Amino acid sequence: MGVLQFPIVKVAIGFLLGLLVALYFDFGLIIGISGALGCLILFLLAYFLFQNKIIFGVSVYLFSIGIGVFTHALHNDILYKKHYLHKISDERQLVNLTLESKLKPNASNHRYYAKINSIDNQQSSGIVLFNLNKNCYPKEVEIGASFTVFSKIILNSIPKNPSQFDYGKYLEKQKVYAQIYTDSTNVRQLSTQKTLNYYTYKIRNRILENFRKSGFSEEELTILHALILGQQQDISPEILQAYQYAGAVHILSVSGLHVAYIYLFLNFILKFIPNHKRGKLIKLSILLLSLWFFALLAGMSPAIVRAVTMFSFVSLGVFLNRNTNIIYTLLVSMLFILLCNPSFLFDVGFQLSYLALFFIVWTKPMMDQLYNPTNKVKKYIWDIVTVSLSAQIGVLPLSLYYFNQFPTLFILTNLLVLLPLSVFMIYGVVLSIMAFFEVVNLYLSKVMEYGIWYINQVSFQIAKFESFVFKEVSFNGYMLLGWYAIIFSFFIWIKNRKFSNIMAFVFSILVLQSVYIYNKFEVINSDEFIVFNKNKTTLLSDRKSNEMMIYTNDSVIEKDFLIRSYKIGSFSKIIKTDSLQHLYFSNGKKILLINDFSSYSQGLSPDIVVLVGSPKLNLDRFLKNHYPEIIVADASNYKSYIELWKQTCQKHNITFHSTYEKGFYRVGD
Repeated sequence: MGVLQFPIVKVAIGFLLGLLVALYFDFGLIIGISGALGCLILFLLAYFLFQNKIIFGVSVYLFSIGIGVFTHALHNDILYKKHYLHKISDERQLVNLTLESKLKPNASNHRYYAKINSIDNQQSSGIVLFNLNKNCYPKEVEIGASFTVFSKIILNSIPKNPSQFDYGKYLEKQKVYAQIYTDSTNVRQLSTQKTLNYYTYKIRNRILENFRKSGFSEEELTILHALILGQQQDISPEILQAYQYAGAVHILSVSGLHVAYIYLFLNFILKFIPNHKRGKLIKLSILLLSLWFFALLAGMSPAIVRAVTMFSFVSLGVFLNRNTNIIYTLLVSMLFILLCNPSFLFDVGFQLSYLALFFIVWTKPMMDQLYNPTNKVKKYIWDIVTVSLSAQIGVLPLSLYYFNQFPTLFILTNLLVLLPLSVFMIYGVVLSIMAFFEVVNLYLSKVMEYGIWYINQVSFQIAKFESFVFKEVSFNGYMLLGWYAIIFSFFIWIKNRKFSNIMAFVFSILVLQSVYIYNKFEVINSDEFIVFNKNKTTLLSDRKSNEMMIYTNDSVIEKDFLIRSYKIGSFSKIIKTDSLQHLYFSNGKKILLINDFSSYSQGLSPDIVVLVGSPKLNLDRFLKNHYPEIIVADASNYKSYIELWKQTCQKHNITFHSTYEKGFYRVGD
């Protein structure tokens, strides 16, 4: 049976489509319930009254879509009146909240997801991003701690620069719609609520502290924290980049690979239990409890929940004496997770994990038909190569879309790392249990430390070959869909070499070529001038076709993340950087830049005026002599000046644009 003929695949496609439709149109709960009931009635009519295969198939898709719409509406917490979005104001409010999970800190704040308990003493709900000032709390606070904060609840902001990662939209997909900031005057810590997250946090900290006492190196300990306990917050950017360039970043995210090792190890040590009905039930109970305890310990991230759910279904299949189809198990676990929490669908790790596993299960058997060695060493190497290749084919377009880079030496990394990883993963779990009971010592720790050191060194050495990493690849959503159309149609044709399948493959190639041609045409025939929003600095770009000029008095440009993001997003290249000029022309507009050193003719008549560096300009007198369409002030100006300029522009009925408030300014087609 082909993968698309597998019934659960059709249900999964319909359900996912329903979630996406509900997200796009933002249906309310009533519409969600009505849509699901309507689709259910159609399904029942098709099942009982119509004996037509096509009608029944369509009704199954519609019913799956209806369930997806209903599930999204049911879990859309902003539809409920107690959610904090219905209670926030522009003024400071008294907020009571409890820390739920820890995020990576920044230079100024410890960062947590926190659950809102009340606002102005009225019961409330929802999750916010809580920024706890390091000056007030130098050390991180334990999960479960409660606080009262007298502060504004700040809604997620939109990106202030072109092609910038939309962090606010990312947070919204995690059901986090606002942030709260603290200082020395507005926050007070209350008692700690001993929730499930509190206890798992305490267990993780106990294990780490006992490892530290045994002499474990701090750098290797951060990797152990990620490898065994699923916490990546303390990994340095340098180590993370090395793993990315080496194609080994999946090692740092507890997922299917790690859970598979634990599942196999548990099965091995439980072999002594008799295989009768009662013994199998005991074995199943121990497996499920152990796997879900590990998931709790690892912070219940989407990847770990997905992996543990899938292996729970595998365990149930073994208990019921059923030959569980792995694709069936994979999709049922995915549907189960998304029914419980549809926001997991928008987690990047969740998407990458499922695609990688799906392609391993689907395409590896095709590769094994090409070559099936009997020698154990050759078999091991071939399995590593085919598993790595299958997974990377599946996630390649998504990696380019999200990260704009792709490591090509991933097979070499996996060959050198996966076998020792399997050993040290199991050893690390056993050692962590011993550390919890304070029975770990220096010698036992050093074995694990050297194992992590080896994996680090492999990643660092391979990452040095940066020329083998495709970086800064421009890639948009249409290309993502086009590449997946090619990949899926190709493997469908390989699986079943019918004429219709080869035609579908050829058609997908033509579609992708059309996407690239259209994108090239759009880039070549577009010009734009950008005033960026960069704190205390003026940064301008003038793009003609796919060639970009950068203007700034700042010395570091090529690696500036704003320029890098814009260059990738606009499919362009930097041909020259120059110091700031006083006059620019773009798209038929005359653009005058004014700073303290500017001089300009009274008869210049600019269309756009850009104020930078807080110039001592009498704007009122300037506007009496000149009549620009708009005044633009970037983030290099004092905010007090900007407020005065804004009032002056209102007086003269001239549009004013502050990049502090509205983000970048664009002059374009």
